[in-house]
Amino acid sequence: MTQADTWEEILPMINEAKQLWLEVSLEHGDFIPEPVRIEPY
Repeated sequence: MTQADTWEEILPMINEAKQLWLEVSLEHGDFIPEPVRIEPY
């Protein structure tokens, strides 16, 4: 989970949250699904 005060802060914080999730999942041997492309409507 992350929180930002401005839109300019949010993207780096999202990327940091994703990176930390991946690191912890790898350390614990958790399953990490392959990314899938979602087509816009």
